[in-house]
Amino acid sequence: MDDKTIYEHLSRLSQAIARLERKTDFILDHLHLTFVDTPGNNIPPELREVYNLLQQGKKLEAIQAYRKLTQASFEVAKTAVEKMELGLG
Repeated sequence: MDDKTIYEHLSRLSQAIARLERKTDFILDHLHLTFVDTPGNNIPPELREVYNLLQQGKKLEAIQAYRKLTQASFEVAKTAVEKMELGLG
């Protein structure tokens, strides 16, 4: 791939990303929602302990805390905590 082809490819990707951002902004505006890029602010207060454990790298403890708070099975708790974990990065 030569430099011109790479530049054209990157330009198309940039344009596609800009379109997706405009569409996302439109949807959020239409639904009267605000996007917040700090996942910790979106964690319900009752799950704050779970989130804090995840931030400390204590995934198993986070799953146990989630189970204690929600009475969920291990699998349900693990899935929920893993979804929370994905939002940490």
